[in-house]
Amino acid sequence: MTDLHMTAKPGRIFRALSLAREADAVAITGDLTNDGTPEQFRRVRECIESALPGKPVFAVNGNHDVPANSREYAEFQDWLLRRSGMNVLQDASGAYSVCMGAIELIGLNVAASGRRLTFENGEQFDWLERRLNETCASRCVILCHAPLLLSNPLREAGYGAPYFSRNDRLQRMLDAHRNLIFLSGHTHISPLVVRECAKRDDSNGNWYLNLGSVCKPELKGMQETPEWKDGNIVHLRIGEKETSAELELVHSHLRYPLQT
Repeated sequence: MTDLHMTAKPGRIFRALSLAREADAVAITGDLTNDGTPEQFRRVRECIESALPGKPVFAVNGNHDVPANSREYAEFQDWLLRRSGMNVLQDASGAYSVCMGAIELIGLNVAASGRRLTFENGEQFDWLERRLNETCASRCVILCHAPLLLSNPLREAGYGAPYFSRNDRLQRMLDAHRNLIFLSGHTHISPLVVRECAKRDDSNGNWYLNLGSVCKPELKGMQETPEWKDGNIVHLRIGEKETSAELELVHSHLRYPLQT
């Protein structure tokens, strides 16, 4: 799931997290809070502990999680990783990875102080390349707040600039590997509105999923229907031979398969 944007009302976020009680693990691709304040992160922690006791939860930061000179997100991520009880590889750059059976989950933190989206140096990329070259996992799932340019669901609508620096370098790195799953958020575009939220590269089997948002999605002037106004999570099922993704709406619990 992505873009929780916790403020003072945790009900919607608690409901979204509760939908993942049967999952093996939960991944959140940033903007857990709206303003990055200690109080908002405290509420997110309370929601996780209440809705998902004992369930591993992993996250990366979003631009709303990192106001100027704040350490709140870094401390929150450390708490999540300790809470998981798993063997986590952490890098000084802020990136991390954890193996769950045949799957390796990799977290990249793209947001910098002052709500900027930028990989400020190449350390996370150097670390990611080493992990992709060294891993024994059959599938790698990569978490990053913003989508790459080629998988930005708004690209067809004329949004032609990348969200972060070093976009091209990251895309080339992913293109050189197979069977990756790249999860992102930031756009607040419901996958029910824009089919390009889910893409597959047939040349290497890589998936790119822009997850929508737990908060009310942005419709960008598109035709409105009631179900498109609801926030969503995505159930990702990774098997030895098949991988599938299904969207679930937070309030109505309607489900829709995501086609790539």
